[in-house]
Amino acid sequence: MRSLRAINERFYRTHAALFAAKRTRAWPGMERLVRELPAPPATVLDVGCGHGRMAALLASHFRGLRFTGVDASAALLERARAREDVPSHASWLPLDIQEDPEALPTGPFDLVTLIAVIHHVPGEERRAALLRSLASRVAPGGVLALAFWREVGDAEKRRIPWSRADLCDEDVEPGDRLTTFDGDPDRMRYAHFASDEELARVEAAPGLPLHGRYVDDGPDDDANAYFLWRRRA
Repeated sequence: MRSLRAINERFYRTHAALFAAKRTRAWPGMERLVRELPAPPATVLDVGCGHGRMAALLASHFRGLRFTGVDASAALLERARAREDVPSHASWLPLDIQEDPEALPTGPFDLVTLIAVIHHVPGEERRAALLRSLASRVAPGGVLALAFWREVGDAEKRRIPWSRADLCDEDVEPGDRLTTFDGDPDRMRYAHFASDEELARVEAAPGLPLHGRYVDDGPDDDANAYFLWRRRA
C-alpha cells in the first residue's frame, strides 16, 4: 500500500499542471449527480477536490454554498483557490485522507462528495472504512455521493506492467492497475478498477440508504459507477 500511494504522490506532485489542463470540464456523470440531488445543498464537503471541478459545477447550480474542499495535492489546491467560478464561501484544506480520514471536518454537511478519488485508495477494507467515515459527516436528509472507476474495456488500454514500479501481481489486489496518463507510460498512476461484484459490496459499505445508482462517462458511457446515499431526515 505504501508503494502504491507513493506512485500517486509522485504523479500529482510532478504533473499537477498537466492533470488540471486535461480535466477542465465536469463529466456527464457529475452533471447528472447534481440533477439527482433531492434538495439544494447549503453545505458541501468535497473530498479529493483537486483543482475545483466539482466546486465550479456546484457553484453554477446553487447560490450561497458554504463549500469545503480537501485534497492532498498542494499544487492542485493552489489552482482551485485561484478559480473565479467556485463558491465565494469556499475553504480549501490540505489533507491526506489516507493518512487520517478522521481529520476531515466533522460537519455535518448536506452533501459529501468523493468523485474520482476512491480508485486511488489501495485496499478494499480501507476504501470501505473511508466511506463509513464520510457517511458519519452527512447531515439528516443529506447525501453522500461517490464516483468509482469500473473495470471495463477502456481500463485495459491504459494498463502497463507492475514491473515498471518494481511490483508484481502478487503484491496487489484484484482490480489494482498501473496505468498511463495521457498515453505516456512515463506518467504512471496507481488505480483500482472495481468489478461488479465489488460494487455490490460498495453499495452497502457506508451504512446509509441508497438514493440512486447509475453508470456514466467514458467512450461507452460506462466508465464510472455513481452512488448516492441519503441519510434519513
